[in-house]
Order: sequence, then structure tokens, then C-alpha cells
Amino acid sequence: MPWTDWQFLIVTGAALWAAWVLVRQMVPRRDAGASPCSDCASGSAACSRPRPADDSATRRPTSSLVVLDERR
Repeated sequence: MPWTDWQFLIVTGAALWAAWVLVRQMVPRRDAGASPCSDCASGSAACSRPRPADDSATRRPTSSLVVLDERR
């Protein structure tokens, strides 16, 4: 093993870091109620549907077909 080669040390460190990043995603957290990230919902909030917007100006039309000069 080339223990004194600086390139070997850098590449080995990068490979160990990448392996840790992958393994960390597969290992479950100790807190079972914690969400995967701070923006993700957990529990019953993750299963509920989002509320529809009350503002009619921001609603999109139900048809997604756009007709320009009688052509599609």
C-alpha cells in the first residue's frame, strides 16, 4: 500500500466519505418520529391532502389545451 502517497490518501478519504454518506441514508434514525428532513411532513400530516387554494385568480383552467389561430 502506498501509505506515503498524497493522492492515495486524498482518494481514500473521498471514498470513505462517500461510503459514509450512502450508509447513513440506509441506517434508520433512533428517533422513529423524526422526519427525514426539516421540510418533510411526518405522521398523519404526510398522508393528508393539501388544501385547495381559495384565491380564484391563481387557479388554472381545467383544460390544458391551447388553441392558437384555429391550429393546435
